[in-house]
This record gives sequence, C-alpha cells and structure tokens, in this order.
Amino acid sequence: MELIDPHGALRVAEVNTGAAGVYTAYFDLHYQPSLESDRKKWKRAKTPVHGVYRVQALIFGADHAADAESNLLFVTR
Repeated sequence: MELIDPHGALRVAEVNTGAAGVYTAYFDLHYQPSLESDRKKWKRAKTPVHGVYRVQALIFGADHAADAESNLLFVTR
C-alpha cells in the first residue's frame, strides 16, 4: 500500500495477502513519513498532517497473481 500525504510525502506498508486474497495495512500518522521498515527508527511527527491523502494498493512479484494496481482512493483527515 502506498499513502501520499497532502505535502507529497510517501509512506509505504508492505503486506502479504491471506489465502482468500485479503490483507490488512495501516499507517500511523503520528510518525514522520519513512521508508524504514524498522519501526524503532521512526521519528514522531510534531502533528499529523491534515488534508487529502492518496492511497493505492499495488501487487507485484506475486507467485499466483499478475502485477496490478487498485483504484486511487482519496481520504480526508
């Protein structure tokens, strides 16, 4: 999953799907955007960014599915 905040900063959550093709991803907006997978290295944000976020799921490198992208969703915080 990719989440782009109103300032254009990218956050990424890499998840695996279950046997039914279902996944869960979440983003903690209390931290600054980071591509670091180790959450202990994340830095706290002064305040979460308010505005419109863009969210999209992508499939790549899967054994049993072709590469694909979801619709682009817009979420207001």
